[in-house]
Amino acid sequence: KAVRTYSGTDNPPASIVFDGKTDSGATAPEGAYCAKVTAKYLNGYETDPLKSPVFILDVTSPNAKIGLSNPVFSPDGDGNLDTLFITQVTAPDYGSPVNNWKGSILGADGKVVKSYDFGAYLPEKISWDGITEETGLADNGTYTYVVTASDAAGNTSRIKGGSFTLDTSKTELLLSASPLAFNPATGSVRLTPVVKSGSAISSYTISVTDKDNNTVWKQSANKALPVSFTWNGLSDAGSRCADG
Repeated sequence: KAVRTYSGTDNPPASIVFDGKTDSGATAPEGAYCAKVTAKYLNGYETDPLKSPVFILDVTSPNAKIGLSNPVFSPDGDGNLDTLFITQVTAPDYGSPVNNWKGSILGADGKVVKSYDFGAYLPEKISWDGITEETGLADNGTYTYVVTASDAAGNTSRIKGGSFTLDTSKTELLLSASPLAFNPATGSVRLTPVVKSGSAISSYTISVTDKDNNTVWKQSANKALPVSFTWNGLSDAGSRCADG
């Protein structure tokens, strides 16, 4: 079905520009099109229809969904969260091809510290070990992963994959207790952890031991430290612990 018709009674122009509009002025749907030309001469001869090569009408920019394996990683060689993994899933696009997928890791100042040139195909997963373009370890701080692309129709994209933190610092903890003596029958002891320096804590274990170094009470969780803990002198089994 014809979406746009050009006609006349004189010699045809050297070229006709199709701007993607239909005869009614609306934007034609995305998809594959071709032009068909017919001509009728003064002597009555009418040519067979001639068709152009197929061309694509595409107004959709390339798109992808970006995921991060962890919001924080620490490339310090200790075997724990040494590498950040980034997943990339391209959205279905039946329009014009993309030939220049690129990825960039940006510092907080917006400068590129690591770049990737993927070409026509965006890989499903990449990794970063914290090494910059200058082959040195990146500084501790917040970084952002960004993907850019443009297709053959000129549609461009800049897809932000979210921010993450590179942190190789060692966290030190202090633990205070108040009061230093208490009677479980009338009170409890308040244990207050204080992060001295370093990164945010993602998991913790706190325990109370007796004079023989036996654990009588313990709490742990995979989350940030609470402001304080309260121990009432009872063991994990619920029995009153001995004086000491």
